[in-house]
Amino acid sequence: MTHFYIIFLSVLVVVSSLRIPVTLLNRSEMSAVELGYPIGYLIQDISRGDPPEFPIDTGIMSPLEYPIMEIHAGVMLLNILIIYLFLGTCLSLYRLVFRTNSNKNA
Repeated sequence: MTHFYIIFLSVLVVVSSLRIPVTLLNRSEMSAVELGYPIGYLIQDISRGDPPEFPIDTGIMSPLEYPIMEIHAGVMLLNILIIYLFLGTCLSLYRLVFRTNSNKNA
């Protein structure tokens, strides 16, 4: 059951990472904004917007107004795997330290 929670949390982190802003330095970068962490997996065109000045920070915008050009499903799955391995390693280390400390106290 623990693996299910780690997978769920990994998917949640990867999808939520679309809200993390990226910095655009000029207008040409607005036509293909790469979003998602740790590796960008969604490309969105926000060139219809008219920012007052550069650089700007932006996250995902409404797909109804700004089209999503590409979604790289393989990269998204790789991101989920990376986060899953990171969280699983953290949990294993926590359990190892906790178990080691419990044995010292007994």
